Amino acid sequence: MPNIAVFNGTGTWLCPPGVGSVEVFLVGGGGAGGTSTNTYSVAAGGGAGGVIASNPVVTVPGTTYTITVGAGGSATSGIGSNGSSSSFQSVIAYGGGGGAGGAAATTGSDGASGGGSTATTFSNASPSGQGYGGGSGANNAPNYGSSGGGG
Repeated sequence: MPNIAVFNGTGTWLCPPGVGSVEVFLVGGGGAGGTSTNTYSVAAGGGAGGVIASNPVVTVPGTTYTITVGAGGSATSGIGSNGSSSSFQSVIAYGGGGGAGGAAATTGSDGASGGGSTATTFSNASPSGQGYGGGSGANNAPNYGSSGGGG
């Protein structure tokens, strides 16, 4: 039966004797949704954090490794902040993008891109290495607009 170590926050792991490799499952922090800047505006959803299940990663018994657990973004006023990345050695799950803030009642905002990983590349996303882009917002003038969801 395999041994499993779960990390809910950033920390270290001491590789025990006899362990020459580990399998890593990481989830990046999700991006915060945007917030409306006036009574009738609509804001976009934040992107999901990237996920990666890696091939075995070589480890050295007796070595201490740092595990970084990415936090979710926070919404303040307007644009939501990006989630932060989770990592173990060279394996990275990127945080999701923050959603756009809503400024006008008739114009929806595009959703943020989801986080990718070191094992994924998507051509329609920004920044490089991120997951798929979020949904497009709708401009429904003179009625209310709608915002896109996160990718």
